[in-house]
Amino acid sequence: MNKEGTFWINEKEGQLIINDGENEEKYVIEEELNLDSQRYFIMVPAENADDEEQEAFVMKLIGNEGEEVLAHIDNDEEFAKVRQAYLEL
Repeated sequence: MNKEGTFWINEKEGQLIINDGENEEKYVIEEELNLDSQRYFIMVPAENADDEEQEAFVMKLIGNEGEEVLAHIDNDEEFAKVRQAYLEL
């Protein structure tokens, strides 16, 4: 998942939708975590949501010039903290 573009959350469906101007991708939000004033999403592609073997993506929501942007977690310690919080649910 390396797409950039606009996104929105369909709370009724529990999905995060990313639109890059040409394509729309849907992800099922497995869990939303708030840690240290940071919002994280654990999500899987909607078309594979029922596949228990499907790898999940962990993304964080950050502010960028007044807009909310999804970003990958590049820091191993931060990823470990999010993973541990998810496993403790």
